[in-house]
Amino acid sequence: MSKKILLLNSTYECISFVSYRKAIKLIVKDKVDILAQWNEDIVWGSGRDKYPATLRMKYYVPRFFKRRRCNRTGILRRDQYICQYCGKVGNPSSLTIDHIKPRSLGGITTWENCVTACFDCNNKKSNYPLSKSGLKLLKQPRVPVVTVKHEYTLMKEPHDDWKNYIV
Repeated sequence: MSKKILLLNSTYECISFVSYRKAIKLIVKDKVDILAQWNEDIVWGSGRDKYPATLRMKYYVPRFFKRRRCNRTGILRRDQYICQYCGKVGNPSSLTIDHIKPRSLGGITTWENCVTACFDCNNKKSNYPLSKSGLKLLKQPRVPVVTVKHEYTLMKEPHDDWKNYIV
């Protein structure tokens, strides 16, 4: 089953979307209350139950926000698989990661210095700084902000109950 499960803090604040496996662990350890369920059934050896959609922690969990690591997959997702120079849409195998300030000139691999580029634009830019390459960025690269609300907006099948918690 690939449906998402929304995990809420005891104060009804959104924590994250969790996997089915994580949800079952929390349920079995009696750490959560089930607030809403999907229409599909979970069937196991001698029983069946509805698939959970929204879980609420029974105790407060402090939240710590950490910066996401900069990597190829993250950059491709942030740029939505679009070349940031020409706007060509691609897939992971047809796109590269380009350093705006080339590594040969002291550029480092950070969210703000890396963008998705097609092979043609990456070759055209080569080892030149952006100002000398003749290319322009479609948008300035930033550190991605991935929140529960952001994930919710990207979902194909959100649960009706979630709109009560995600603001």
